[in-house]
Amino acid sequence: MQHDTERSPRRGSRVALWVPIGTAVVAAALLLGPLLGPGVTVVYDMPWSPSPRLTPFSLGIGTPAPRAVPGDAVLTVLGLLLGAAIAQKLILATLLVVAGLGAERLLTTLRPRAGMLARAATVLAAIWNPFVLDRLAVGQWVVLLGYAVTPFALARTAASAGGRGGALGWCLLLGVASLGGANPWLMVTTVVLLGLCVTRPRALTWALVLATTLGSAAVWAVPALLHQIAAAPTGAGAFAPRADTPFGTWISLLSGGGFWNAAAHLGSREQLLLVLPAVLIALASAAAALRALIRQAPRILVTVLVPLGVVLVSATPALRSWWEMIVGVPGGGLLRDSQKLLAPWVVVVTVGLGILVSALQSRSRRIAVLAPTAVALTLTPVVLQPGGVWGMGGRLAATEVPDEFTTVATLVSEQPDGTVGVLPWSQYRRYDWNERRISLTLLPRMVDQVALYDDSLPLLDRRVPGEDPRAQRVSTALAAGRDPVTALREEGAAYVIVEKRAGLPVPETDEAADVLHDGPHLRVLRVGDVRETPMDGALRLGWMTTLMTWFALVAAAARPTGTVFRRWAHALLRSRA
Repeated sequence: MQHDTERSPRRGSRVALWVPIGTAVVAAALLLGPLLGPGVTVVYDMPWSPSPRLTPFSLGIGTPAPRAVPGDAVLTVLGLLLGAAIAQKLILATLLVVAGLGAERLLTTLRPRAGMLARAATVLAAIWNPFVLDRLAVGQWVVLLGYAVTPFALARTAASAGGRGGALGWCLLLGVASLGGANPWLMVTTVVLLGLCVTRPRALTWALVLATTLGSAAVWAVPALLHQIAAAPTGAGAFAPRADTPFGTWISLLSGGGFWNAAAHLGSREQLLLVLPAVLIALASAAAALRALIRQAPRILVTVLVPLGVVLVSATPALRSWWEMIVGVPGGGLLRDSQKLLAPWVVVVTVGLGILVSALQSRSRRIAVLAPTAVALTLTPVVLQPGGVWGMGGRLAATEVPDEFTTVATLVSEQPDGTVGVLPWSQYRRYDWNERRISLTLLPRMVDQVALYDDSLPLLDRRVPGEDPRAQRVSTALAAGRDPVTALREEGAAYVIVEKRAGLPVPETDEAADVLHDGPHLRVLRVGDVRETPMDGALRLGWMTTLMTWFALVAAAARPTGTVFRRWAHALLRSRA
């Protein structure tokens, strides 16, 4: 009998561990659905290359402001190790599961005695909410990376960790976020720096965190700053939050939505019978979470409300001119898509749902009807947002990229170094083999040559200019009626790849050009002299600085990890003896 009593706490701890994990895994599988099938998912900002190769694009060569670096390089390395399809599925599933478990950790920080149902409710809400669904619909995995790290930064702020160990924890959070590039770096840096302001650590912690902040951003920040790249002010309006509910932009944001890309909005957010209870539950969850924070961890409020305030300001039409001025300065382009800074607020709302479920459970002994109400409340994220089920109704389905793309990528990569122009002159495609879903062109990510393509963003009501001056000159030449191949040649293109079945008109090409390949999907021309484009000094400095920062973080983390492992192994050997 005594033996059973001693084992019960262990069993309880195992249940406390596996219930959130199981909930997260099931929710992620239900959400990703057909993405887990054979092939890779090619959708919007996630043009996953089926044949990983460290191309100049993935390293940022030839890109004035390489904000996607080092994210594309990280994807390539993982693809080389695991295979492209497995790497994509593993990354997306891991981000969703980690986001759910991070929110659950914040809940238990505020409510250590929260029950299993409350924990499951928080995990499910953290994975299944408008913020995650919208970003996943457009393939912005880097924003999901920042979102997944955010709850751990909030939990660290709530726990008020300090000292040398605290510095390492903050720095590791920044290092992980920086793997995705500028967007997740900004999301997590905002929370971390605000968290340090309210926890008031010692000077050494500040110094280490600031060094990590700058070092991890160097790979994309140094080239952008030295090249003095500034985003077009018109982009502020194009990327401003938009209402995805009938209740206006602010309510849409406060309930976790408000994404600027209306094409990604869930249909359920427009149906009153579904969105009204969803919004009311989100606002009630936010109120419950804010009340808990005020009572138990008031310092965390700054890390949540300041980013929320920035988002609300960017969504206020009366302040649009001021916001355009901020976005237009060098470096201000990071704030152009301000809705990503909603992540801390979304995490708090998901924790609030767990708090509400916990409160219902605690009162269910006196009022029996509250027990099934708590269960129903736990399931509301999925019930009220059914559009996310099974990969957004198939929108995220995996597909097999035609072998011709890999063949052409290998062919062009083996040619003497030279810039590759990509036609049709738009960076977005509707490949017929991809069920005509919108996606970025695959070729710049597959060809081991510097790519020249249209980096502007076409929207329904406007076109946001890109940042590559060469591409802008080509666009100007085409608008004046110039032949596309000639326009690309004049900007130094040695090769041109024409995508024939990309959902766009196929431009006419010079029949006298040297044809290297002509197949059902792609045509490759040699049109000019080869010319190598080396990595410039700014990008090289940025890469060296960021790699050194990551190396220092890994070395610092390895020491305590090794100590913990040795203690665990020693305890295991003693127990067996």
